[in-house]
Amino acid sequence: MKNKGQSIFEIVLAVGFISIVLFALVSLMVQTQRNTSSSKNRADGSRLVQEASEWLRSERDADWGAFYGRTAGNATWCLNNLNWTSSTACAGNMTDKPFRREVNFTRDGADPNTVRADVLVRWSDSQGNHEIRAATHFTNWRGR
Repeated sequence: MKNKGQSIFEIVLAVGFISIVLFALVSLMVQTQRNTSSSKNRADGSRLVQEASEWLRSERDADWGAFYGRTAGNATWCLNNLNWTSSTACAGNMTDKPFRREVNFTRDGADPNTVRADVLVRWSDSQGNHEIRAATHFTNWRGR
């Protein structure tokens, strides 16, 4: 008499193989999602740095005296909302975003018509702490 059907060993082996394949697929999807999120945050951070640099440029062009006055003592300003309301490092994140944006000013002691601005955007996610930084030298180009 011939036995028909599957043995318990074959069933366990098939379930094990299917489990390994499903685990690999889920792991791949999770890693893809993590990479997508990281890339999006990096792109958003770069955009926020550029946005702050452009805003600072417009502030410089509007009134060099006021702009230069805000840089006294190598000042740090929180620019989460792109205004001059907080002259301290950022304690919290931007509204509805995981980012903190600030600018650190350094005056050139030899040249009162030049200011260096380091714009920083920081955030944390499941992969750790991240930062994007850009340095710009602002000059009083109208007063030269």
